[in-house]
Amino acid sequence: MYLFIKKNVFYLALCFLFLFILGCFPKGRVSYIEHFVIDYDPPAFENIISLNTSIKLEKFSIMEIYNNTRMYYKDSPFKLNTYIYSRWRVNPADLLSDYFLRDLVNAGIFLKVFSYKDPNDAIFSLEVAIEEFLEIIEEGRPYSVLTLNIVLLDNRETDITKKIIFQKKYREKELLHEHSPESFAKGMSIAFKRMSFSIINDIYNTLKQKDKII
Repeated sequence: MYLFIKKNVFYLALCFLFLFILGCFPKGRVSYIEHFVIDYDPPAFENIISLNTSIKLEKFSIMEIYNNTRMYYKDSPFKLNTYIYSRWRVNPADLLSDYFLRDLVNAGIFLKVFSYKDPNDAIFSLEVAIEEFLEIIEEGRPYSVLTLNIVLLDNRETDITKKIIFQKKYREKELLHEHSPESFAKGMSIAFKRMSFSIINDIYNTLKQKDKII
């Protein structure tokens, strides 16, 4: 009789333990993190004559506040929010750098295009700093906002005053269909495609006009 009671108490304790463990998990659908990237076809260039020279794309730098994979949005001054269950697949600096390198190669402007990962040196180098990479909500309307500061350098020069060919800030603001991570990613794709075209076109025209081609 004692063994029978002891055995039943043991099984009862297992049942309570099982129910306790179930209670520790959230009820309903378990939330998960969605990851996003920008996505667009390379911009097309017309009437381009390939320059007999090379360029190296340095690693993009980024404002420390955006130096992570969070998707930020701002709906009021002094307050920065994030989409809780949404992230960029990689750091925005790496994301934009990879796409811009693709666009630069696809443009066919330079004889050789190197990334910062390549050990090769190039005649010219391009430094890019990301100053804004977020969604801004103004008067109830969401926009993707991207600001880049670029510097084009001539590596043949030793004097810093002559080394910098040009420095320029680019800013794009794209109206979104809705306030959502997917719409944000789509808007950023549109904005960066326009910006990528403008930067590459400016580099081409600057080098051509200033007779910097070897």
